[in-house]
Amino acid sequence: MSEKKLQLYFMEYSAKQEKSIGKFGAIITCKCPNCRQGDMFQYSLLGNLPKFNKLHDTCPKCSYSFHPEPGFYYGAMYFSYGFNVAIMVSIFIIAQIFFQPTLIQLLIAVIVPTILFVPVNFRLSRALMLHLFGNLDATDRK
Repeated sequence: MSEKKLQLYFMEYSAKQEKSIGKFGAIITCKCPNCRQGDMFQYSLLGNLPKFNKLHDTCPKCSYSFHPEPGFYYGAMYFSYGFNVAIMVSIFIIAQIFFQPTLIQLLIAVIVPTILFVPVNFRLSRALMLHLFGNLDATDRK
């Protein structure tokens, strides 16, 4: 095998390795929907909690715009609402089955985790909105 063919083979192999993250993994880890390599958010969720909502304007790896149009992320509120309902209903059912709490205990058990999950909920709803409705061109990944 010639040296040029060997270099081409390794370049193709490394490109496949870089794009190996799937759509679901890219949503969960808040990666770019185009290249699935660049981070959507400027700061780590655990590293800088007060700045959990700071979104890059474009992907640091492929320059894909994370703001397709003005007001794009208003639709993410619907995903956020769905996540909150899922959290509240799950906690309510678990609490009722295993603990039979009073009304005050139940309210605290439902509201506190919902508030604690706000940063995660915010990021996941925005990532899901961008991945599902971000208007990728036909030439981009599917």
